[in-house]
Formats: sequence, structure tokens, C-alpha cells
Amino acid sequence: MPGLNTWLRRMLRELGAAELEAMAYFLEEVSVGELAAHRDLRVRGIKDPQAVARSLVEKGFLEKGEGCYNLPRGLRDAMLEEDAPLPETGARLAEKLRRLTAPWITA
Repeated sequence: MPGLNTWLRRMLRELGAAELEAMAYFLEEVSVGELAAHRDLRVRGIKDPQAVARSLVEKGFLEKGEGCYNLPRGLRDAMLEEDAPLPETGARLAEKLRRLTAPWITA
């Protein structure tokens, strides 16, 4: 689908550093329990993981289930290369996020 990565880049530009770090985590952990996610995000240096996750849900980058967070299928699909074999691993999706944001996000 032409233009999808352009759309995704534009959407990702609206995220702050903590949200991008959380997105990298959720790309690796496509579906994860709420408490585990909050703990893991704190370990990654995110001071208020609940607020960051809530923001990602509000922006459509995450779905909130009962006691869990899930990466929406449409977002996973948007991150895939057209010629990439399925199933895509979370680590590869996280790496693609880093490549898409590299021009305007500093480590």
C-alpha cells in the first residue's frame, strides 16, 4: 500500500521520547499483561508508564484489553515491508520503528 510508511512516520512524529520507547517495547511484546508492561516500562526508564500507555491507547497505537495491552493488527501490518515474510517478529518490528524515526529522534 503506497504511502503507508509516510503516514506512519507522520503519526510517529507526534510521539514524545517516552512514547517512542514504549512503542519499541510494545512492538517486541505485541500482547502483554498490564502489570508486566508497567514494570518493564519503568525498567526502561519511563517514569509514568500508566500515563504513557494511556496516551498510546488514546492515539490508537495500542489497544487496552482486560488487564492487558495489545498492538493493533493494523499497526503491525503498517510496520511490515511488502515483501517481508510472515509472521513478523516483534524485534524486527521494533527495529523498523527505530529506522522510521531515526532521522528526527536522537538516542
